[in-house]
Amino acid sequence: MSTPAMPMSAWFAAMHKAMTSEDPEALKALIHPDFVLHEDPGVPYGGVFKGQEGFLKVALAVRDTWCDQTLERMHYSESPETNTASIVLRMRARAKPTGTLIETYVSEIWSFRDGLGIEAYVWYWNTPELIAALKG
Repeated sequence: MSTPAMPMSAWFAAMHKAMTSEDPEALKALIHPDFVLHEDPGVPYGGVFKGQEGFLKVALAVRDTWCDQTLERMHYSESPETNTASIVLRMRARAKPTGTLIETYVSEIWSFRDGLGIEAYVWYWNTPELIAALKG
């Protein structure tokens, strides 16, 4: 098992900064080339995505789906022994197609290799409400 290049909490801070700056190279620098993302199948950008380009595809899809997005960290835990971390976020955002404001919770479980994200699972609370907000 490899040792993280930075503490996982610092990795999440770097990821948040890269996401808000919409810097694709900064995002790719945090993601392992063998990365696998399992996005909640109930959302429009759900599915399994591989590699840095797969991660960027989802990041762009999220950006194109929601605006005025804020994420508030509700819970965070990590296990340096297994190079894993879990985070629960409260997400507030506006659906771009309709302007509908939503509030939901997002749960993520991340695994790391060589200090980079290698795998992630992402779930949203109440996906039917999210889909309704997108459809109007």
